[in-house]
Amino acid sequence: MKLLEQIEHSNELSHSAMSMYQQELEAIYAKLMTEAVNDEIDNLVSNLERSCSKADYPSSKIFMIVFGGHQPRYKALALQIFKKWFAGNKDHISNCEHHVRYCEAGKSLDDAVDLVATAIVDRELAKSTMGYSEALNRDVLSAVAEKAIKEYWVKNHLR
Repeated sequence: MKLLEQIEHSNELSHSAMSMYQQELEAIYAKLMTEAVNDEIDNLVSNLERSCSKADYPSSKIFMIVFGGHQPRYKALALQIFKKWFAGNKDHISNCEHHVRYCEAGKSLDDAVDLVATAIVDRELAKSTMGYSEALNRDVLSAVAEKAIKEYWVKNHLR
């Protein structure tokens, strides 16, 4: 209300006034965002539990695909919830990172199937060629480079 009175009185909106108004709203925004996240968690977890109780299917055969645009995928709410669900599932012994995937710009079940098929093939290819299933999930060259750089610096007495 103070902001509106100030605008009405001076007939302008200053940056400092807008900043003060925004600061006053931070607590309200935080509460609303927390409520929205809690609603989404409740919704996703209840749907997960309901869906999984209907199907007698081992979690090692389940893949959860989150569709979305270009964004920091590791922070997507659904990804975090699905990974937590897998991690807490006492029957799931496989790597939950393998079973929860982000499908950037995906729009259809076919996109999800392609992503899962690629993940399965990559895992098997990595096991058979590099010795461990997660080898293709990381930048192998940079991992080798880290070691080589460290050894080079030690060998050449560099700081």
